[in-house]
Amino acid sequence: LLSKGDSTQLDAILISNSSLASCGALPYVVGVLGCNVPIYATLPTVKMGRLTHYDTFSARHKNGLVEPFPLDAVDNTFETITPLKYSQHVQLRRYRGPSQAEETSPPETSEEGTVCVTPHPAGHLLGACYWHISAGETDDILYALAFNNKPERHLPCVNFDKFQRPAALITSSRNALTSVSRKQLDQFFFDTIVQTLRNNGNVLIPTDTAGRILEIALALSQRWAATNLSLYPIVILHDVAFRTVEFAKSLLEWTNETIIHQFENTRENPFHFKATKSDS
Repeated sequence: LLSKGDSTQLDAILISNSSLASCGALPYVVGVLGCNVPIYATLPTVKMGRLTHYDTFSARHKNGLVEPFPLDAVDNTFETITPLKYSQHVQLRRYRGPSQAEETSPPETSEEGTVCVTPHPAGHLLGACYWHISAGETDDILYALAFNNKPERHLPCVNFDKFQRPAALITSSRNALTSVSRKQLDQFFFDTIVQTLRNNGNVLIPTDTAGRILEIALALSQRWAATNLSLYPIVILHDVAFRTVEFAKSLLEWTNETIIHQFENTRENPFHFKATKSDS
């Protein structure tokens, strides 16, 4: 845990994805604790992370809860993040000012005290990454807390093949014991929804602001188009729903090849959900 003054112990901050688990405390660390070090994330993580904070701030305010940081801290913090592309290398040195971190090619050898960080696709969320952290020729560390090892409708799966023997893998045990197949989960998901709707019920699916909601909305949109369910409207309902979908439409290069080829062949954006309304 950080407190005021502890930021001198940091050289950089790496953000893996747009979830609150990954970047939820960032405005507090920067805006309240005064941490002033380079921050790196992919472009979708910057865009969707900001929307996630907007939505969370609004929801807490409506429920009478006080945020630990002002809304301005969200904008100020996300403006300072350096957006990276996948496989873009950044060499870090002991932080003493903005000029100490610079984009670079992967060094054949690293000077003492320098570290090269590189984001790679992790699946799970749009723009999510795992970090390859290298120091020298043999010290390879993979930081991969949230990833998906199976391809999805709009995202590729994670690929660790290029790092066969890293010195360390930092990961999470979440879902380690999950044994149900994706096909079984999808079938249960759709069967439950359709049965509820045809029994004159409504279905509410609590989800995140700008992450897994895209996979869920795409899955429902495809199922609605393939079956006779157009009678039942789909609504994405939160304070930044419209902007979430619009951002997703502009970030197709971060999706999988299926989505990209579909757009190239039909010129129809897969995130233009015909059966879905985005209400804010």
